Amino acid sequence: MRGVAALGVLLVLAFIGLWLRVVFLPDARPDKVDSPTISLDGKAAIDRLAQAIRFETVSTENAADYDAAPFADFHAFLKDQFPLIHQRAERHEIGRDALLFGLRGSDVETPAIVLMAHQDVVPVEPGTKGNWIHPPFGGVVADGYIWGRGTLDDKGSLMAIMEALEHLLAQGFTPKRSLWLAFGADEELGGDKGAALIAQWLANQNEQIAFVLDEGLAVLQGITPGIAEPVAMVGLAEKGSITLRLRAESEGGHSSMPPMVSAPGRLSRALARLESTQMPASLEGVPSKMLTRLAPHMAFPLNVISGNLWLTGPVVLNQFSKTPSTNAMIRTTTAITMLQAGFKSNVLAQSAEATINFRIRPNDTGQTVIDHVRTTIDDPAITIIGTADQAREATKVSSTDSAAFHVIEKSIAETFPKALIAPGLMVAATDSRHFTAVADDVYRFAPMRLNSEDLKRLHGTNERVSTENYLEMIRFYVRLIENSNTATRH
Repeated sequence: MRGVAALGVLLVLAFIGLWLRVVFLPDARPDKVDSPTISLDGKAAIDRLAQAIRFETVSTENAADYDAAPFADFHAFLKDQFPLIHQRAERHEIGRDALLFGLRGSDVETPAIVLMAHQDVVPVEPGTKGNWIHPPFGGVVADGYIWGRGTLDDKGSLMAIMEALEHLLAQGFTPKRSLWLAFGADEELGGDKGAALIAQWLANQNEQIAFVLDEGLAVLQGITPGIAEPVAMVGLAEKGSITLRLRAESEGGHSSMPPMVSAPGRLSRALARLESTQMPASLEGVPSKMLTRLAPHMAFPLNVISGNLWLTGPVVLNQFSKTPSTNAMIRTTTAITMLQAGFKSNVLAQSAEATINFRIRPNDTGQTVIDHVRTTIDDPAITIIGTADQAREATKVSSTDSAAFHVIEKSIAETFPKALIAPGLMVAATDSRHFTAVADDVYRFAPMRLNSEDLKRLHGTNERVSTENYLEMIRFYVRLIENSNTATRH
C-alpha cells in the first residue's frame, strides 16, 4: 500500500509540475495597452468601400477574358476619393494594373515598411448569383454589413489601408520611416505580374524593408479549440506547393480481354498508397509556437497538453491529423485533384494520369516531396512528371522577437483588446511571398473578425464584412502606421 501511495504522490507532483509549466508560459495577451480614440467619418468610409466593391476587378484564368477597364476605373476612383495620398505620395503603375504608393521618411537609416493588399477578386461561380442575398457587385450596405465580392478578399483591406493613411495625412502625419503601399492586381493568379514586379522594383531602388504586412490570417472567433476569446493569428510563414502528375501505361485493346493489371488499376494502387502514407507530421516551428502561446488560455486538459509538447507531442500530432484544417498545419499535404483515363466503355485505356497538388510545409522541399512519392508508390512502371525546380518552396519563418512583430502585436491589442495574439501558419498563398527575398520579416494578418461561417464566404457566396469590423480595420492600420513610425529600431 505504501508503494501505491508513493506512486500516487509522484503522479500528483508530476501533474503539478506540468500545470506550473503552463502557468509560467508567456501570455498570449500583451501587457495592458491603452486604446487611443480615433475619430473617423464612419459613414463616408463605409460608403467608399461599398463603391469600391462595384468595380468588377475580376481575375480570370483565361488571359483572353481579362478586362482592364474596371481596374482603370478603380484607379480613377482611388485618385478621386483619396486626394491627399495622391498629392503627397509617389505613385507608380507597375506590371499589369498594379499600384505602388510611397511616402519617403525623414530617417533614411530606418528600413521602410510595406503594407499590402490586392485589387483583384475571384469570379462569382456560374449559376450561383441567385444564391446571393445582395448582388455580388452591388456594394449594398444592409443589416450592419457591407455585402459583395472583395469585402473580405481583399478590397476591404486595401480600402482600410487607404482610409487610414488619408486620415493620418489629414492630421498632419509626416513619416520618419518610409511607407509603401503595394496593391497588386493579379494575386488570385499568383501575383507574377503585380506583387512580384513591385518587389523587384523596390529591390532595384535598394529600398531596405523592415517588414511587410499582407492579408492572411485574421481575428478568429469560436474556431480555436478550448478557447472562448477571439484569437488574432499572425502568419509567420506560408506553405509552398508543387504539382506532380503520375502516369501509368499499358497496351490497349478490347475490354473483353483485359490484362491482369490495367493502367487505371496500376495508377489507382499508387494513389491509394499516397493517401494512406502521408508525409511525416511535425509540430516543429510555427505549430509549436502557436500552441505554446495559447496554452495558458485553454480549458483543462488542453492547457496542460498544449503547454507540455515535449511530453504530449505524439498525442497532439495524432489529434491534429484527424481534421483537415489542423492536419494542414503539421505536414505537407497530398491532394489528388484530377484524373484522366479512357474514352469509351468497351476500350481498354492505354494510359491513366492523375494530378496531385502538394502544399509544402516549412522544412520540407519540392525534392523531399518527389522522393516521398517515388518511395511510397514503389512502382517503376509509373512515370512521375514534374521536377523540384518547378516547386514554389515554403517561405522562411519570420521572427516573433523582432521589433516589427511587437509593433503588429501592439496594434492588434489596441484595436482588439479582448483578443489573444498568437503566431500561425498560412496554408494558402498570398502576394507577400514575393517579398521574402527583399524584406527582413513578412507577416500575414488582416484585421478581420472571422467565425467558421465567415470562412465559407471567402471565395464563396454572400461575402460580407460588418460595418463595425470595417471601422476596426481602419483603426488598426492607423495605429500600425503610427506605431511603426515611432519604432525606429529594428
